[in-house]
Formats: sequence, structure tokens, C-alpha cells
Amino acid sequence: MIRAALAAGVILALAGAAEAKPGGDLSVTGAVVRASLGTVPTSAAYLTIANSSGRADRLLSVDCACARMAMMHKSEVKAGIASMDMVGSVTVPADGRVSFSPTGLHIMLTGLKTPLKAGGSVPMTLTFEHAGTVKVMFKIQDIVEKR
Repeated sequence: MIRAALAAGVILALAGAAEAKPGGDLSVTGAVVRASLGTVPTSAAYLTIANSSGRADRLLSVDCACARMAMMHKSEVKAGIASMDMVGSVTVPADGRVSFSPTGLHIMLTGLKTPLKAGGSVPMTLTFEHAGTVKVMFKIQDIVEKR
């Protein structure tokens, strides 16, 4: 029984390490999602994707079993007017990085299936053009800092 529990812990630890390096040249850090606000059925998630290769990659889609839809959005303020638009893909530049933050790119979660409680975590699946599909664990937090 103890050996089975230890083996399961090692497997989970190794799986978590694999999630941080989706395509070998890409790394994902700071994956957080905002805890639910009361009964509001939406939330937003943030992360940074770094690309250490000489070739750009694109994040094509995001999926989360916790919500009906997960969409990439970009918030902007132009001439004092705030707007938020869905984006079809996000380029991760060669030897560069892209950050999803509360004031710019973010992952919008709509139709939450259950409340997201601070201290927990939820897996999301990110699909890249070159690196393929990877699961990343997002920590649920009450407050998400600007990046």
C-alpha cells in the first residue's frame, strides 16, 4: 500500500515536470487561474510561454474540462475605451516569450461547470502548431498580479 502511494507520487511528480516543457523548446511558467467570484460563471487564466528555439510556434487553442469554453482573448484600451476581443492563435516568437496577463492576452473561461476555489488547481490542454498538445496544471488563486 505504501509502495503504491509512493509510486503514484513519483508518477505525478514526473507528469508535472513534463507539463512544464511541452515541446522541448517551449516552457510554461506562472500558470494561474482566477478563483470564481460568487456565482459568476466566468474566469480568466494567465501564463507565460517561453520559446528557446530559433523557430516561432503558435498556440492554436486551449481547452479546460472545468468550463464550457476556453478562448484566447486580448484586452486593450484605445482612446480611453476598453475592449476585449477573441484571438484565433498566439505566436510565441523564436527565442522569445509571450505572457498572458490581466491587462493583455488572457484565457477566458466561460460556462464554469463548478466554482473554482483558491488553493486548488485545474488542468488545461494547450495545443501548439509545432510542439503539439500538452496538459498544464493551473493554480487557482484569489488575486492574480499584473505581469
